[in-house]
Amino acid sequence: MELLPAAAIAETMELKRGLCLSTNIGQRPSFENAQARSGYIQAKINRCGNLPSLLLTEELSELRSKLFRSKQPKCWNMALYGGGPGFDALGLVFMREYFRAYDVNFHTTVYDNEPGWKAAIDAVEITLGRVGLQNVSLNFQHCDITMDVHAPENKHVWKSLLSTAFFVRFSQSVVTAATSYSRIRRIGCGLQSST
Repeated sequence: MELLPAAAIAETMELKRGLCLSTNIGQRPSFENAQARSGYIQAKINRCGNLPSLLLTEELSELRSKLFRSKQPKCWNMALYGGGPGFDALGLVFMREYFRAYDVNFHTTVYDNEPGWKAAIDAVEITLGRVGLQNVSLNFQHCDITMDVHAPENKHVWKSLLSTAFFVRFSQSVVTAATSYSRIRRIGCGLQSST
């Protein structure tokens, strides 16, 4: 957090109100204010555990085994669509450390419509380097997360997914995770899996 602007309580509360209101009216709040984004990160940092919690389920044991198998020659390219500050990238790194799969290499691209998240992504990468965590890189790409991945405005996202091994998308309490874009598993509140 030291690499980000200081959180401002009033701005953070305004963002939280906007997030609550968005569930009723369907209009996304603005994440434009850097101090509000910092407050959001502080308040929601526990979301780093969301993806690991899903990966620890029986339904995703095969995917978990593939992700954290030791001595993998390749880098796992991961895309977070609507990934904001990159909580899921951090969650995977924490999980990799837990399984002692230190040689597993992750490259994460966070796609979001708020360009300000780039500062948070850069801060995560710098911080991971400072604490000595290797084999992980992150970058930010702008896209329109209010539209489908296949929309013409998101053509660059669609093209990048062809080389992406792990894709995470957030929409209305549904997480979509795929080990290849052609094989998608939808995990909702009931943790149902389908292809």
